[in-house]
Amino acid sequence: MPPVAFACWSILGFLTTGALAIALGRSTAATRIIYGAALIVSLLALVSAATTLLQGSVPASVIALPLGLPWIGMHFRLDALAAFFLVVINLGGALASLYGLGYGRHDREPHRVLPFFPAFLAGMNLVVLADDAFAFLFAWEFMSVMSWALVMAHHRDPENRRAAQPGLDRGCSI
Repeated sequence: MPPVAFACWSILGFLTTGALAIALGRSTAATRIIYGAALIVSLLALVSAATTLLQGSVPASVIALPLGLPWIGMHFRLDALAAFFLVVINLGGALASLYGLGYGRHDREPHRVLPFFPAFLAGMNLVVLADDAFAFLFAWEFMSVMSWALVMAHHRDPENRRAAQPGLDRGCSI
């Protein structure tokens, strides 16, 4: 399997984990299951990207999926630079998932975070792999919305509400 195909499958794994979080709802085991699954997918993606990176001068791996614009699709590319950033992103994702396994037990409303965490990791991976303008813009906006949802998960905190509204109280205009 080409490395970029494995990366796309890992993104699908993150998205499936997010959907599973919605299905589990307020289950007491949801935190362990979702953060555990995100940890496994992150580690698999990390190992795959590190292997690609350590192979040296391997030609870029490219895939086109029939998504997005008609007759054009979405194009994804995995080269040495993308592999490096996938290592960084998935190492951070694995560490955050490991941390979430312990920290998430104390969250009063984990169902507000769990669907968005693996989806955010999928968006981060998509941004790095995007090989055309449409794929990049879609991935960037998806990642941004998931990031906003993670910030707003604790919407009762005024600091979080202010952080989710760019430009307010900072002298900037929107």
